[in-house]
Amino acid sequence: MHIKALKVYCDVVTFHSFSQAAELNDITQSTASQSVNRLEEHLGAELIDRSVRPWKVTGTGRRCYDYCRDVLNAYDRLEREISSSQRNIRSKVRIGSIYSVGFSYMTQCTKNYSMFNTTDELHVEYLHPEEIINRILDDELDLGIVSYPPNRRDLGVIPFVEEELVVVCSPQHDLAQRHHILPAQLNGQDFVGFDQGLRISRKIKHALRALEVTQRVRMRFDNIEAIKRAVEESNYLAILPRPTLERELMIGTLCARSLTGSALVRPLGVIYKKRRPLTPAFQKFIDILQDVAETTRLGTQ
Repeated sequence: MHIKALKVYCDVVTFHSFSQAAELNDITQSTASQSVNRLEEHLGAELIDRSVRPWKVTGTGRRCYDYCRDVLNAYDRLEREISSSQRNIRSKVRIGSIYSVGFSYMTQCTKNYSMFNTTDELHVEYLHPEEIINRILDDELDLGIVSYPPNRRDLGVIPFVEEELVVVCSPQHDLAQRHHILPAQLNGQDFVGFDQGLRISRKIKHALRALEVTQRVRMRFDNIEAIKRAVEESNYLAILPRPTLERELMIGTLCARSLTGSALVRPLGVIYKKRRPLTPAFQKFIDILQDVAETTRLGTQ
């Protein structure tokens, strides 16, 4: 079993999307699906339950994901150690990013960084927010990209964009016919939400409560891709950052509407360990990320 097959599987689970995993690994969606099928055959176990919509990762699949992540991280450390022993002049800038930033900003940011910097390379991992913070503090990552950056004495924060949070629904939903939505129109509606342990879940709940809106959450997920798939397959609503919806809005599988009388936003920031200096390579990455975020923001207006 090749390392790339393990990475494809981890990306499928991370983004809850075969198409996005295929794009990340420069393969077709069919090849990504076949890669997961071969992994299941090799292990003799079902990793993904395809009998439900949206599909779900099985218990065995979740354990496999955790072990595969460990293998990939170990292999990455092996590469770094060998490169260091051979005095490879190219060094890595280690980035930890929340999942949803990947296709909104990181793909273009990585391309731009490679064009302007030929002596350093980016190594990007997509992780949960708390894992990013822990690995920054353990010196396993150089920079982290998170939403609602925490105010901590041991972390530095560089804000780089505020994303509009919008009401998301399927084209068949009654609210899809409206150009704007009033807060009162959300009462009595069913929602797909974020897991309660995530900071974005608490922030959205508090913001809606201030607008006298009570969420009736029927399903919860830990990532935006899974929430989008659930909304596409149901008559539920969701509150999501507009930049993460670019593909679905383009092909017409989802609708996004602004919430009148509110200024709901998701702030994104780069975090780093305070006692570690920002090297020129780190600062260059941050500058490019801010430029890409601004271009994306202008494109969604």
